[in-house]
Amino acid sequence: GNSAFQSCNSLTSITVPGATSIGEYAFQSCKNLTSITISESVTSIGKYVFASCNSLTSINYSGTVSEWESISKESNWNNNTVDYTVYCTDGTIAKDGTVTYN
Repeated sequence: GNSAFQSCNSLTSITVPGATSIGEYAFQSCKNLTSITISESVTSIGKYVFASCNSLTSINYSGTVSEWESISKESNWNNNTVDYTVYCTDGTIAKDGTVTYN
């Protein structure tokens, strides 16, 4: 839900299984969050979900690059993050949008 883990600095990694959406601000300011695993069932990511997650480097997504790109992502969902990589089943996506297929 919205703001579920906001500012939870003890959180270093998390798996989001079976959800269809990740609520607004859910992980905002989780300063020590380095990785998250997201199920292919997710179809929307709320605003500022990963904003100010300064240690987030790895988003593991259990779907394809195309499926990741089709997820509805609200404004600033990745605001003020470091250079993370989204790992999909058929390739990777850098924060800047560069796609590399396996």
